[in-house]
Amino acid sequence: SVGVPCALQAGGVVFFRFDTPHCTRDNKTDFERSAVSVHFRRCESGRTFRVKGPLNLGLGLKRGEVYSMRDLVARCAGDADKLCGLIEHMLDPTGSCLSHV
Repeated sequence: SVGVPCALQAGGVVFFRFDTPHCTRDNKTDFERSAVSVHFRRCESGRTFRVKGPLNLGLGLKRGEVYSMRDLVARCAGDADKLCGLIEHMLDPTGSCLSHV
C-alpha cells in the first residue's frame, strides 16, 4: 500500500488504531519533537476513577463520585479537547483531581 502524509501544525494531534502502521520522517528543524502514546485497555477491565477536584472539562462530573473508564470517555462525546484534557488528568502523577480507584 501507499503511505499517506498527515502533516500537522505545531501542537497538532492525530489519533489512530494500534494496528495502523505509522512513522515520522527525519526532523530537519532546530526544535525537538515530542510525542505521547496513550493505550486504552478494554472497558471490561473494571478501571474506575474518583473525582477529587475540579477537572473543568464540562463533563458534568461530581467531586467524590467514582466513574468507569467507559463512562468518562463517553462523556467526552467525541470532543478531542475534552478527551485530551481527561487523559492529562489521568496521567497526572499527583492525582490531585482524578485518581484511580
